[in-house]
Amino acid sequence: MKGFNVIGMLDRLRDIPPEIYRTVEYEGDAIRLHQYIDKCVGEIVDTHEPYCRLSVELDERAPHGWFWLKDWTENEKLVGFLIEKGALERHPTESRSIGHNLVATAARLKAKQPHED
Repeated sequence: MKGFNVIGMLDRLRDIPPEIYRTVEYEGDAIRLHQYIDKCVGEIVDTHEPYCRLSVELDERAPHGWFWLKDWTENEKLVGFLIEKGALERHPTESRSIGHNLVATAARLKAKQPHED
């Protein structure tokens, strides 16, 4: 094929951010979390109703494979739970002040490990 460049295609595939799903039991509900590009949302497994939006949009993109975490107000308790359970991790250095004494930190879902139940 004329102009077909496999190496270039592989480079573009490598640059696609990971898409991660993770299900957790939280306050009596099974919550399915979905991280894609720079967003992270959750839905109730049984009903598919929206449960949370863990990401916040900023003018600047988060590092590759991470999203800007909204861990205040209604998300505060859930984020603490997810970090404690090892389902979510914060980036060690990437954070941005967004005003009103709020800071968005880069975060990402962690894939479930085989030994986790």
